[in-house]
Amino acid sequence: MADAGDLQVHALWADAGSKDKIASESCERANEGLVFTLGASCKIMRGTESHQTSLFPPMWNTMQAEEVGKAISTLRLEGPESVSCSGRMLTFDFGALIFTLAPLTHTSIQFYPKEVWQQSVIPVNKKLRKYHVGLAFEFEKFVMAFLSYDLLFQPGWYCSMEDLPQRLPDVYDDFPGFLETIAAHLKLSFNKPNTGKGRFITAMHSNQSIWSKLGVGVYTANEIMIAAGLPQDLTELEVLRVPSWMARVIAAFYTFAANTKHDDALWSLLRPSLHGGIMMAPTQAQRARYARWLLAYGKSELKCTARHAALIDEYNVCTSRCNIDPV
Repeated sequence: MADAGDLQVHALWADAGSKDKIASESCERANEGLVFTLGASCKIMRGTESHQTSLFPPMWNTMQAEEVGKAISTLRLEGPESVSCSGRMLTFDFGALIFTLAPLTHTSIQFYPKEVWQQSVIPVNKKLRKYHVGLAFEFEKFVMAFLSYDLLFQPGWYCSMEDLPQRLPDVYDDFPGFLETIAAHLKLSFNKPNTGKGRFITAMHSNQSIWSKLGVGVYTANEIMIAAGLPQDLTELEVLRVPSWMARVIAAFYTFAANTKHDDALWSLLRPSLHGGIMMAPTQAQRARYARWLLAYGKSELKCTARHAALIDEYNVCTSRCNIDPV
């Protein structure tokens, strides 16, 4: 978008979940399944069952209605430097407050030109849209919306950057810090009696895994193991006990992160689906092309080196003799 206009926030919007208690001023639109603006009376919480956080800035909950509009207008992005990210969290510095969002499951960011938001989102029932507006920030010329299938995401509001919980180092932006984190995790893992009993690839994307906290998900775990040239049925302990295997996992993760930031093929995939320079609306054919960018996830066949293919064939021959399922 050539001219983003003023980046002062005009309003906060959201869809209600089935169990949310909605304030009276927003109740009518919420009951009709429509997106509504948030105010100080908003008590909506989001996140995991064990860790719920407020969708609306909790430090503003005691304000009167007329004060809320003024408070929201103090939120302003100053440009790209106001936005940062880590493996599992986006951070927006709005000046007056800091907002963070962890897209736990099925949550993505979308930018709507103002006219599209007004014509195709505000008046349309969420059942017809087939997605929820988790939280949206309305600016002068566009709306930045976090869309969610199941409303499972983690919002956070803070008064300053110093108040944010400590973030784990990014594998690409802070590789030395990432290595220190993994090393500390390995020391602890060897002292835990339950370490190593499950598959390493499953442990990588489980919610409490250090790998998951560093940004590895279901897609990424598959891609990393294939790129590292390692079987996906290795146990956690098998990988932890072989330094060269762990080094290959780390190198594959770093490469994956680097490619997402610098690979022209990824931008070639995304750019045709952008409309008006900001709104992503891919066709079914464009969605299908995403599978070509992935090495392994969701594929019955995959491309690999000749050496890797020979190792897979040899593995399958050996496992067939032992009545073990082939790769």
